Amino acid sequence: MATTGAETGSGRDPATTANTDRTRARLASGLVVGAYTLSAAYTLWRAWYGPTPEADGLDLLTIAGYVVAIAGGLALLTDHVRAWWTVTVLLVAQFVFAIVAYYPMTAAARPLDVLDGIEGTVFVGLLAAALVLCLQRLADLR
Repeated sequence: MATTGAETGSGRDPATTANTDRTRARLASGLVVGAYTLSAAYTLWRAWYGPTPEADGLDLLTIAGYVVAIAGGLALLTDHVRAWWTVTVLLVAQFVFAIVAYYPMTAAARPLDVLDGIEGTVFVGLLAAALVLCLQRLADLR
């Protein structure tokens, strides 16, 4: 006999909830992986073709950051609570780092152009959407 949402006390059908959770995990994962892949590609392009190589250099720490962020995005596909919490903390830390350190350091090192603005806006938009999905999922887990 199938269990309905009313029988479980949640008011939601468990099959629908599981499907929604999987969809949310795939969407959040795609947003995080897409944002960091786009940013990594732009960083690589700036490192190779940028007009200020001393400001646009690609170092091991930057590469490691992208690998960790993309791995975190992929971890969301597991739909484990730890993955959701970890990615949420990483996204909040990314926003704080961007505001406090990245933009001031980058603006001081080289003039920001239109492509920087486009990349930054798309990057932040994708991560903000992913953060909303992470917070929704964590609220559902309470």
